[in-house]
Amino acid sequence: MKDSVRTYGRLFQDSPVFPVIKRFYLGFENATIRAKIALGDDTTRLRVGGAEASFYQTSVVEWKNVNYYVEPEYPVLVDLVERVRLGDVFYDVGANVGIYSCLVADVLEEGSVVAFEPHRPTVERLVDNARLNGVDLTVVERALSNRSKRARLIADSDKPGMQYGTVATDASDPDTGETRRVVETVSGDELVRNGDVPPPDIIKIDVEGTAPAVLEGLEESIAESCRLVYVEPHDNMDVVRDRLRGYGFSIEEIPLARFREHEPPTLLGRK
Repeated sequence: MKDSVRTYGRLFQDSPVFPVIKRFYLGFENATIRAKIALGDDTTRLRVGGAEASFYQTSVVEWKNVNYYVEPEYPVLVDLVERVRLGDVFYDVGANVGIYSCLVADVLEEGSVVAFEPHRPTVERLVDNARLNGVDLTVVERALSNRSKRARLIADSDKPGMQYGTVATDASDPDTGETRRVVETVSGDELVRNGDVPPPDIIKIDVEGTAPAVLEGLEESIAESCRLVYVEPHDNMDVVRDRLRGYGFSIEEIPLARFREHEPPTLLGRK
């Protein structure tokens, strides 16, 4: 039955009428969200496992972040907040507006949260959300990679909470019309060696395909103290899995939920 539904769903998506219906639906949905925000519905509170945090939602993108896009990741968030220990250092790599950072900070005692986010408008909202929740975050406005350099951040929007953002790995990438910013990259190990941040106990990585470079740049720090690494793979699951195993982790898979249940699961490396 479920396979039949999926088959008919794919046929409908391939039909010429689907784009028209989709545009109409999204226009209506976005207008409804703007009306809610205009009426003063500018924050929302998330409750995941034993953690709670509030977040600003002053645009359609932000509203969808905290009311829609994060829901499929609830299994990952629940697993994460349940594993946090006293004094942990949590790295949120690809922190966006701080959903993971603020929820972990809510349950973390005598530890610290380090949020890595290179997109300036999103960093500003991340800081706003931290203040809203009264949590003390260390925010690093650089993209983690395997070395220090200047790179291009390609994003689907220049507004806070953009849904897609990745550091270009090829200087000759063609111009696709997406928003681009020049950002600084740095390895996590360099930051730890310089004393800028403490070594991590738990790492979450969601960086649209550049996770292998992030892990390479954290090799020393991971060996020192890290016991948990959550990675959302983006067409590189085998590479990420092999690298985590090479660092001595056993691998588990956490399936995503709802409309992302068909996507590759989040990988969890455990020691």
